[in-house]
Amino acid sequence: MFHFSLQRVLDYRVQLEDQAKVRFARAQAEYFAAERRLEALHLQLAEQEKRLYEGNPDWMERWLIEHYVRGLRDDIARTARLAHELARVVEEARLELMDKAKDRKVLDKFRERQATRHAYEERLQEQRIYDEASSIRYKVAAL
Repeated sequence: MFHFSLQRVLDYRVQLEDQAKVRFARAQAEYFAAERRLEALHLQLAEQEKRLYEGNPDWMERWLIEHYVRGLRDDIARTARLAHELARVVEEARLELMDKAKDRKVLDKFRERQATRHAYEERLQEQRIYDEASSIRYKVAAL
């Protein structure tokens, strides 16, 4: 029976890869949420600017809309910076995930090679036993 001596290390590497997958998924979800928020803010801004320039609001309503538009622009700038930062975080998480997956794959391939070598050595040992048994039978039959 084959026993991989580095199985605990392989299990640990799999665990690290799973953690990296979770970090990547979270970062990606946060980035997509920021992108959706940015898109919604742009739509709100377009709607308010249309209301400001195409409508004929009185001076109080115009003042409110102008301040709201200014606030939307600030929110857009802030959200765009956040989305840019989250894109960087997503890229870092992706690179980390690739690194962890590569580490695990190296150990997986090593385990496969050892298992193949172990199976070959077992077949060789079994063949030796059969050869020995048949040579003993042949010697007995020849006497």
